[in-house]
Amino acid sequence: MKIISVIVILSLLFISGCTASVNNETTTKSEAENTTVSNDYNMVFSDKITFYRISRDNFEMFLNEPLHSFLKNNCSNEATLNSSGVYTRGSALFRVNKEQFEFLSNENNLSNYLSENGIFGTIKNTAILDVPKAPIIIWIETDTENIFVTVDEKAEEKLDEEYTLSLYSNQEFCNKFKKRDGKLVVLGKEINSDFTPQIYNDYADVSFIEVINALNVKTEVKNNLIYIHTKNDVYILNEEECLLYKKSDRNKTNLLHLISGDYYFVYSSNGKLIVDSEVLVSTLYGIGIKISGKVDSENNTVNINLR
Repeated sequence: MKIISVIVILSLLFISGCTASVNNETTTKSEAENTTVSNDYNMVFSDKITFYRISRDNFEMFLNEPLHSFLKNNCSNEATLNSSGVYTRGSALFRVNKEQFEFLSNENNLSNYLSENGIFGTIKNTAILDVPKAPIIIWIETDTENIFVTVDEKAEEKLDEEYTLSLYSNQEFCNKFKKRDGKLVVLGKEINSDFTPQIYNDYADVSFIEVINALNVKTEVKNNLIYIHTKNDVYILNEEECLLYKKSDRNKTNLLHLISGDYYFVYSSNGKLIVDSEVLVSTLYGIGIKISGKVDSENNTVNINLR
């Protein structure tokens, strides 16, 4: 896979390509002369765009299916173009701007982009996916294979900054973005966790209380609730209800939701609270425990240390 940098300007009509690795089903260049772009192409943009916003579990399930099955079984969403030239859904930015999507929604541009990267075939279906903890994903189904293009933002607020398009074969994409088992290492020691950490795209899902215990934070269990004693306060954790609150707070304000927007994971698995690595760092910081949480995707390891 090679990465192509794209400068966002008023019109994006051409991208000079570089070669990307694809699987053995890719049509050869000599066959491209008779290749046409299908009229089934379904991405149309104006002041609103259509996209598919799905959970990570559904996303991973549908990766094993052809795109037309995904389109048949999922409802699309709309995002609206705002005055700053970015698409919004509610209060959250859709993270890329109009010019990026207009380039990707143009049949000729997209076909040229693929052919410049050694991919030839009839485009059957396309879809924009908005998945937690992933860049914007363009899923392309040709007559021979699945291709994925990600739009990676360089800056959220500066629209004149560079963005990056990354092109993946189906196998390359799954290797990077699908969940896989990992190891949890806290303070330099590997933890034999009851919940196997799940690694995906430089993030990880881990057991909240197992990290707390491995950091040698004092805890005690009363009536199925876990009391967490920090230097300055006591917090109560209800793992079943995914609830963490200060003992003195009668309103039981949940302290797990510290990440703005919708891009966080908090869920209960077999009675254990599972959080993603970003939520873990933010939540512990909020209760006075400063940690770093680095995910080593190459070695499938989550490294937690005090700071």
